[in-house]
Amino acid sequence: MPLTDEPVRGQQILEPKAEMLRLWSVTTLVKLGLGTSDPLVNWAVNTTAEFAYDKRKAWSELERDDALDLIKRARYRKSGAAMARGTNLHKAAESLALGIVPPEVDKVTRPYVEQYRRFLDEHAPTFLMAEAPVYEPDLGFAGTLDSIMELGGKVVIGDTKTTEHGPDSGRSRPPFPETALQLVAYRRAKEVGVLSEQRYA
Repeated sequence: MPLTDEPVRGQQILEPKAEMLRLWSVTTLVKLGLGTSDPLVNWAVNTTAEFAYDKRKAWSELERDDALDLIKRARYRKSGAAMARGTNLHKAAESLALGIVPPEVDKVTRPYVEQYRRFLDEHAPTFLMAEAPVYEPDLGFAGTLDSIMELGGKVVIGDTKTTEHGPDSGRSRPPFPETALQLVAYRRAKEVGVLSEQRYA
């Protein structure tokens, strides 16, 4: 309710509060600092090229501009599916961390949840927090980390990522630089909050 000089029925006169502190998102800062990473550029190029080759019947009879538009949008369709997969896995991972039965997931996400369960069974971490918002007001950033857990006698920050390649694909790799920076920022945050209601996009 907006503040006015004159009270209206049911309205209180409130003293103006200090200006709200605005914090940068950790992921935004990482993107600004590193720019678009080579792996992401390569992924976009490969996805577009694969669609152009594999689906040439879908665009070969279209007008040039329509065909180009269809091909250019291929990466967004694939990234949208990847984002949905990641969101569904995060919902399930948070439920498992909190000891709640995870929601039903689609057949695309199910193998990722099963892999996450295997991680929990093998390493038996003790979760201290899940989906925890963290803040560093002095440096001006904030973010939401996936988990804080006790693992192997240490307190660590957990971050859950999904990939199209399964654990037996032979395509394992170290984390991307942006992931490492993201976790370093979360580790350096001074404050942690609690969300009254977690919302997923």
